[in-house]
Amino acid sequence: MKSRDTKFRLRSRRTAGDPLLLGLLGGLVALTLVGLSASGWGEAAAAAITSAAPRQVAAVYDSTDFGYHVDLPASWRHSPRLSRLINGTYNRGHDLFTIRTDSDEAAAAHDHWLGPAWQGTVLIEVYGNGGLTAQQWATRPEWDWRDGQVVDTVTFAGRQAVRIRGGARFSVAYYVTNGTDIYVVGLIKGTSQPTTATDGDLNMIAGSFRFTR
Repeated sequence: MKSRDTKFRLRSRRTAGDPLLLGLLGGLVALTLVGLSASGWGEAAAAAITSAAPRQVAAVYDSTDFGYHVDLPASWRHSPRLSRLINGTYNRGHDLFTIRTDSDEAAAAHDHWLGPAWQGTVLIEVYGNGGLTAQQWATRPEWDWRDGQVVDTVTFAGRQAVRIRGGARFSVAYYVTNGTDIYVVGLIKGTSQPTTATDGDLNMIAGSFRFTR
């Protein structure tokens, strides 16, 4: 396995100055924060992805290896240290997005994804799906199943997808097919999650995911 980075483009965005629009956006933020506080991450995350007020985009990441695009808020970056291009028949590889600096990430690194460096991140995995649908893949007992998880059929990246909340690996994860591959867009939380890695940031990155090929 080898670490790598792909095309990374920075661009600035100007925020709208319309007072009415800003007021409406502020109301949406307040409602979203109330929902997160009252319901907890598992119940509120899906609603936050679709209803949270737009956040300023500080950078965009286009994966030439896996053919997708995500927006990144300020201080977030792609992690060459914990991302992998494998190119296997089954496991194609994964990309990790983090707000940690490289030195902080190295100090917190752990071989297993439950380690501190993986918490408070967005993980995008790509697999050869073997002809399975997103529903069949996401609900296999050996994959991400646990008692109490919530499985829904949703639209994600403009396609029919499966969302699992409260699964074994992710707080929220989306499973969506693209050709002969399955993409897993997972939000990882944990006790070592940096305070700067907010739920709003995690939602923004996952919600901006789209295919580019």
